[in-house]
Amino acid sequence: MLGKLILQNEISCAFTSYVSEFDEQLTFIPIIQEEVVLGVPVFLRPDQSTSGIFEELPLADLSDFKESSFIMTEPPSALHDAVNPLFEQADFRPLSVFSSPNVVLCESMIRAGAGVGILPASYVKNTSDILYFRLRQTAYLHSGILCQKNHHFSKAERFLFFLQLQQDARLNPLAVEWSNPWITDIAQEFSHMHYFKDYKEKSE
Repeated sequence: MLGKLILQNEISCAFTSYVSEFDEQLTFIPIIQEEVVLGVPVFLRPDQSTSGIFEELPLADLSDFKESSFIMTEPPSALHDAVNPLFEQADFRPLSVFSSPNVVLCESMIRAGAGVGILPASYVKNTSDILYFRLRQTAYLHSGILCQKNHHFSKAERFLFFLQLQQDARLNPLAVEWSNPWITDIAQEFSHMHYFKDYKEKSE
């Protein structure tokens, strides 16, 4: 939908997650790389607990849950694109009891105990309803800027993305793709590279 609006010149660019269905006339500039995690209703693992802190989450193999019912995201969805190959790596086809392209709805179904499901790491929090696990079969969601090829960003657009970068660096510095020179250029343009120094060091 966003890609169509950009191609029709209804909007010039957008901050969005990467999906495999983008038109070849568009280009995607990655800014955020976010790991996915497995969300499990507490009653399925009553003997375990997690802190809700991403770096402290226990590891799990997806194949350990092959007998479980799964809450699945469906296309068009960046999470669907990232997650699907994981089941091939774990060598099983999940039993899907509910599917939706809406990640918030999928998370609420996991919370209600309908099944286990894979979510973005940004959903991890200390809760009494869901246990979170990092997966041995790692996958990432990529978020960034979508625009037409050779689009020239206005100063207002660059400043808007700078504000988004500020927020991302504050909330999850490990997810920012600091190796992307576009990020450094935006930070330097608005003379705030010192603002990101501590966050960048945390990610290294």
